[in-house]
Amino acid sequence: MQNRRLLSKLIGAAVIVTGLGALLFLDARNLGQDRATLFSRRYAATYHDEGVPDSQRYQAEPDLTGSVTGSVIDEVDAPIRGVEVELIPVAKVGDQRWYATKRDWTNAKGGYVFSGVDPGEYIVAVQKRGAPDGQHPFVGAYYPGVDAEIDADRINVVTSATSELHPLQLRRIDTVALKISVEFANGSRPTWSNLLFHNVSFPDQAVIGDEAPGIENGQGELIFASGV
Repeated sequence: MQNRRLLSKLIGAAVIVTGLGALLFLDARNLGQDRATLFSRRYAATYHDEGVPDSQRYQAEPDLTGSVTGSVIDEVDAPIRGVEVELIPVAKVGDQRWYATKRDWTNAKGGYVFSGVDPGEYIVAVQKRGAPDGQHPFVGAYYPGVDAEIDADRINVVTSATSELHPLQLRRIDTVALKISVEFANGSRPTWSNLLFHNVSFPDQAVIGDEAPGIENGQGELIFASGV
């Protein structure tokens, strides 16, 4: 009799445990489904913006800048390559002007491009920071081809527009070839010699080419613009 009662209790306990397990399993499934539904809704709200047109969903920041393009030619309308062009803001002075100035070098077609330019007034200067050298024997100028900054045209840069300038013509000057020999007191020659020249015809500008030329083994020939 006692065995039957014990068996009955064990069976009842097993049924209760099984029922609790089933309830916990169902609750876990329901919780998982609820979390999945919540994640799905958040995903849709975050990444899909339900009800918002694609044209409004991915709008880039508006470009509020402009650009300036032009070219540099010589007296026979041939393009001049490798000369420095500066786009200088009129409203700035001193160090602010220096840092705000944009710089480019002409390509094989003599062209230059300034993009991402803030709206405002600018002037264009070509080869005004360095004296002419043998590679670029041209006198610098301000657009449209004047010597003084005060006479330069003001270029008005506006938002989302390109200011296309006429070709700026530079005047070529004569060049001379100078043979150079460097040796020490004992007659030996240095492997490499750095040379520094200043063009006295352009006292307000940098040394020739902005870099000191050099020769190997104490002998060489350099080409300069006349007036060194």
